[in-house]
Amino acid sequence: MVALGKAITTENRRIKRVIIDKERLWEAGIVLPKRKYELKAQTDLLYKNLKDFFNSNDDQRVSFSQLFGDKENKLAYFLPLLHLDCQHKVFAEQENHFDEIYIWMKEVYDKKHALLLEQMRKEVEDALEEDFKNKKDLEKNKVDEEKDN
Repeated sequence: MVALGKAITTENRRIKRVIIDKERLWEAGIVLPKRKYELKAQTDLLYKNLKDFFNSNDDQRVSFSQLFGDKENKLAYFLPLLHLDCQHKVFAEQENHFDEIYIWMKEVYDKKHALLLEQMRKEVEDALEEDFKNKKDLEKNKVDEEKDN
């Protein structure tokens, strides 16, 4: 009887866990695309479509929503867009959290913002040089203190 009671308790916990998991999915309300696709193929297709779009339009940038209006396409193309951004083929720009994402071709963005990018690069180089100098001074002071002791 004790073993039967333990088995029933275990089964009840399992059933509750399944119910809780289904409730979580229902509450989230996110419908993920059911279709399977290869990331590389999807990334290549997105890059080709972006190049065609920018060649046929005079726009320098395009919003993510303008390209992919419905929710399923947005979900399907978001990860390939991030891969293209990491590969430095496109530049994805977003002002604030939850704002619109704008997509630029990397060459166009670099040309348009060349002065700003150069200034930022110079600031980073100066900061790195300063940090290196400070680190070198600290090491020198440490060596001098060891010699004094």
